[in-house]
Amino acid sequence: MDNTLSRIAYGTINPMRFVQDAPGIVNGALQCSGPDVPIVGIMVEATNAMMGTAVQTNLVPQGYPAAASGQGCRIYGENGPETMVIVGSGVTVVPNQLLVSDASGNAVGLDIASASAGVKWIGARAIEGGDAGNPIRCQPFSYRSYTKP
Repeated sequence: MDNTLSRIAYGTINPMRFVQDAPGIVNGALQCSGPDVPIVGIMVEATNAMMGTAVQTNLVPQGYPAAASGQGCRIYGENGPETMVIVGSGVTVVPNQLLVSDASGNAVGLDIASASAGVKWIGARAIEGGDAGNPIRCQPFSYRSYTKP
């Protein structure tokens, strides 16, 4: 079953990034802004507009948004298909690591030992490892959290 969510972007959302709800807006979506906000899923690998096409179905280079503000977008949610997410700057992800968002919606591994106190929202589990800036395969989660005392 393809468990994708249809939302409206309330800001630019790049492909393969974690996505959060737009506060106070029904079915609104924003690119995730860090590990402390609930993640609703992962933006698809495609973009709404590239090289004159209405919908680009292949993986796209960074720099092309998946959706601009006001455009519809598809997000892979809980129990959705295996998908891709971009690894955050300066980090390495290992297989089976739980992933949270950095300030740009990129994936970073949840390091429980060094995490600050409070709730961290888990957006996916890494299926494979990868280095900063690379897309990696992952299994999306939504609304899963870890609370560090």
